[in-house]
Amino acid sequence: MSKRGRSDIWEHMTKTTSKTVECKLCNKEFAYHGSTSTFSRHLQTAHPLVLNAPKPSSSSTSSSKTSQPTLLFGARKFSEARQEKANELLTKFIVSNMLPLSLVDDEAFQEFVRFLEPEYKVPCRQTFTARLDSIKTERAKAVKADLASASSVALTTDIWTSVSNEPYISFTCSYITDDWQLVSRTLSNEAIEERHTQVYTAVQNQITVTLKSIISLVFPHQTVFIRATACVVNRLTLLSV
Repeated sequence: MSKRGRSDIWEHMTKTTSKTVECKLCNKEFAYHGSTSTFSRHLQTAHPLVLNAPKPSSSSTSSSKTSQPTLLFGARKFSEARQEKANELLTKFIVSNMLPLSLVDDEAFQEFVRFLEPEYKVPCRQTFTARLDSIKTERAKAVKADLASASSVALTTDIWTSVSNEPYISFTCSYITDDWQLVSRTLSNEAIEERHTQVYTAVQNQITVTLKSIISLVFPHQTVFIRATACVVNRLTLLSV
């Protein structure tokens, strides 16, 4: 390798010890035995644009000696298709981890995104709310189509309290597919107006109303036979049919 080539490599590599070398661009460490071929291959495969960047002219060299080196990365146009795909993946990330929509308005999060992709414009919270409503509608259609083919289902409910001390009631539907796979779907999550540990009658009424609403929504054109229904809270039966 020519002296020019060796000098180009050492512009992007630094010796950490007498036997190790670290890449300045990605902090990857390599063993050093006197040869620079490994470093050259790394720069050519991992940082080709940096290695092949044109050298500044002699007239501008003196004025830029004290400035920080500029790292060149491949310019990639952030098209509308990429913007939409990024929005889709960010929505999936929020839903999968049950994160608050306020995340997209957080300045630290936006700063992180700008560092990764300066051309990506993070949508506002209202935009993600609309996307979630659309996803919910499509998912509900798919769940209703699956339930339409089920010969029987088991509806279960649970009352729980959120971290902000707000009571909720959830309904879950479970059934077995034709190929003997157990499937469970959450049909509803609703807030309870009364404290479920204090007013049992209000909870009973809400369970009844919500259960009827779910049955009419999910099975609008089917005759539903309820084998047995019971709701027990702290060993106290609230509803029995």
